Amino acid sequence: MNFDALMKKAVNILKSAGHLILLLRPLSSKENAELREISKYLDDEDACKVDRLMKQFRVCALGKKITYSKAITELREYVGIEAKDESVADEVKELNESIEESVDGAIINGFKENSWQRIQKMFAPNIVGFENVKKGVILQMFSKEMFHILLLGDPGTGKTDILRAAEDIAPISAFGLGSGTSNTGLTVTVSGREISKGILSLADGGVAFIDELNLMKKEDRAGLYNAMEKGFITYDKGGHHYRFDASCSVLACANPNKGKFTGKRKKEIEKQIPFDSALLSRFHLLYIIREAGIGQFMEITDMIFSEKKESASRDDLRFLKKYIEQSKSIEVVFSGDYNDMIKKFVAEIKEKEGYMLIDITPRFIIGLRRLIEASARLEMRSRVEKEDVWRAMEVFTLSVGDITF
Repeated sequence: MNFDALMKKAVNILKSAGHLILLLRPLSSKENAELREISKYLDDEDACKVDRLMKQFRVCALGKKITYSKAITELREYVGIEAKDESVADEVKELNESIEESVDGAIINGFKENSWQRIQKMFAPNIVGFENVKKGVILQMFSKEMFHILLLGDPGTGKTDILRAAEDIAPISAFGLGSGTSNTGLTVTVSGREISKGILSLADGGVAFIDELNLMKKEDRAGLYNAMEKGFITYDKGGHHYRFDASCSVLACANPNKGKFTGKRKKEIEKQIPFDSALLSRFHLLYIIREAGIGQFMEITDMIFSEKKESASRDDLRFLKKYIEQSKSIEVVFSGDYNDMIKKFVAEIKEKEGYMLIDITPRFIIGLRRLIEASARLEMRSRVEKEDVWRAMEVFTLSVGDITF
């Protein structure tokens, strides 16, 4: 062993001895206060590890700012640690990751209280109106099972903006155009002999956003029916059979046949719907959207010229995405306590079916149940409560109200 190697070994021995001796020193009052803050977010074993490293002067406390807005949490900072010795850098990185995870967990626990009201304020705040639509779309984001929504209405009303806002918070998503102008098809993408996933399959387990659905090609439409109903897509070519999982919710928007709705009577509206009943019936919620009236138009004008334009920050959107992802892991128990309440509501809606543009079928009932469960999941609850039933019924009623003439 050469001299340099011997010296290095000797230095390491002295360092180890020094570290052992330093374990005997008491932490200062300032260090103790910092350790208490750090320990809030660590288990006992990791907290002891930080205690040891602090005594050895190998780490120090480091204040970290919370980048989420006050709409999410009042917590503005927390205490992490910083490595002062390169030999513990990896260990410190793992400890900080544990701290950050615990901090996010604490923020999520605080956020779930009044989360329904909070998310409504945060979701697409720059889009005036659409309050009824926003409620339905927010609940759709929390549905584990397929739940489909169609925004059908006048051009230039902000339908696409709603899709984009929802895409920003969906943990799994894919965006496509019914016109087929995107590089990726809705059902499959064909490039020579290669067949690959389209928008619906790429959104498996999440939400597929489809703009200009009325311009969708007929060959894509057949695949869309199957995906929305069964959750998969099949494609046959050159003697080969392809099957892609596509268990996703669909949020789509479209314009009426004449570009803009005219008239208000049911028969007039029906003639302007660009879809057959087979496709229309697959949507659990249908919103008819008309051009803004003078009052809403003035609100839009005020917003455009306002110096205080509202929008969610990237960090807030990242939080909502994480919150939705965690919520969707919850299995919701649906008790029979509210069956009479639900049956009464369904009977009332069924009686009005003749005045609506949609049929009240078993698919409607399935959608209602999924929306109720999504409501519980939104507040990170594993059991359905009465407020979930009321919330889902309100969303359906507001949707049906828009299309009752």
